[in-house]
Amino acid sequence: MLANASGLQSISRREHRLWVATILLALLVLTGSYLLYRNQLLGKEWGGTERQLLRPEDLSRNRVEEGKRSRQRGQLEEALTHFREALDLMPGNQGILKLMGETYLESKQPEEALGSYLALLRIVPDDLGTRLKVAQLYQQANDWAAAQREYRHIIQRNQTSPEAVIALEAIEAKEGPSDRRRRPRPDRSVRVSRDLSLPQTNAPSQQAIPLSPAPVPPDVAGVPRAMKQDQLIEEPDPSVLALARKDRGLRYLKIGEYRAAINELLHAVRIDSGDQELYYRIGTAYEGLGQPARAHDYFKRVNQGPYLSAAQTAARKTAKAAEESRRRLSQSARPSSE
Repeated sequence: MLANASGLQSISRREHRLWVATILLALLVLTGSYLLYRNQLLGKEWGGTERQLLRPEDLSRNRVEEGKRSRQRGQLEEALTHFREALDLMPGNQGILKLMGETYLESKQPEEALGSYLALLRIVPDDLGTRLKVAQLYQQANDWAAAQREYRHIIQRNQTSPEAVIALEAIEAKEGPSDRRRRPRPDRSVRVSRDLSLPQTNAPSQQAIPLSPAPVPPDVAGVPRAMKQDQLIEEPDPSVLALARKDRGLRYLKIGEYRAAINELLHAVRIDSGDQELYYRIGTAYEGLGQPARAHDYFKRVNQGPYLSAAQTAARKTAKAAEESRRRLSQSARPSSE
């Protein structure tokens, strides 16, 4: 009666079902559209196999693992693709850059490997292993000037490191012991110490160049420093250590790495202060650094042996420059009268 009074007409059961089906279909379409839009917003395609809400570092780690697996299978280009995607997610990641450099080398792409290693060096300039690879890649590309620059940088950073030994051998092999080409200019940034007295073997604080902690040289690294407490304690033969330091110092001196040479030769002096050649060679290195006062003092310390005549001649040649250097230092140390 109410329906007739309101003027509404009754709806058949078939039409009712049709309306319900239409509403359900519309809901399904709207739900699917929402999910598709959400996945596109997250940067993933609908139906992807990866979780959609991983952090960039987690996604990068997954790409790295995929790249490692591809690399193990020998699929180097596929591995590089994964590594590049990982690097896009985590720019500047040291581990990824190193993996890319290694993989580029395996795939015979030295220029791309060099680019990866150079990018890594900009982040960690003290990584001597990476710097050595850069130097070797420059040398392979016949760019000796760039290679030598990197080799010398390694020596200047740590002259006792395994990388420095390789760098020294590379420079020696390229230049040869009889090479007379012009050596690098003296390092003018090195200041002359105001204490011009000769360093004592038991007073390392008077050394002109601070000595970095030095491990046992590679050629005597097998000598045990100490055994177990219930065994006899053995120390390396001091004469062997002194000869190893002296030999490396002379090699650095020959290639013009004066600071590294002085460090090595001063270590040798601490062990064997009676070797007169050490003082002459240290003086020569200080002369190369442009420190005539220091050079003069070491030349004067030679008082016997086959290097006496050469040291006396060098002392006379550096005497005037040494005196002038002392005079300037004395004036700079004098308090101002104003």
